[in-house]
Amino acid sequence: PLHGSHQAVNAAVAIEAVGAFLPHGSLEEEVINEGLGRTMVPGRLETVPSADGPPLVLDVAHNPEGMSALITSLVEAFAFDSITFVVGILGDKDHQGMFTELSRVPCYIIATEPKTVRAVPVGELEADARAMGLEGEAVDDVAHALKVARDRTSENGLVCVTGSHYVVGEARSALLGPVP
Repeated sequence: PLHGSHQAVNAAVAIEAVGAFLPHGSLEEEVINEGLGRTMVPGRLETVPSADGPPLVLDVAHNPEGMSALITSLVEAFAFDSITFVVGILGDKDHQGMFTELSRVPCYIIATEPKTVRAVPVGELEADARAMGLEGEAVDDVAHALKVARDRTSENGLVCVTGSHYVVGEARSALLGPVP
């Protein structure tokens, strides 16, 4: 259920680590398959079911390296004409480096601002994206930005919420309800 080749590497490392603590040969393939089949990592290339409209992915990439892995994984796992990114980023992060990674695919940026004083103001985020040649708009509220993204994205597109744990958390709550 995990997308991205880096997740396969992470799973292999986890299996090896567990195997190192168990008697040789006691970790059965069936147990591994069952465990990996049930694995869920909220906010890490998490696909949110949608009855209608384009696929929607949540990923907490919050630095250029994370964005690079996100873009590579989206290209590997999904077919799309373009991606509408809902992006909110914290002020201590390299948002220009993150936008450089997003520009690797045809995209539209909806800059937003999660509810934290640490967030880059939405207007500044939009201006920086435009200065880097990315098309987009600013929408103050994460839940509203999500609606705008879904409304403007075609069936052949993809919506991806990213940029910080805060923005993904707000989007996830708006889509799936509060965490129990």
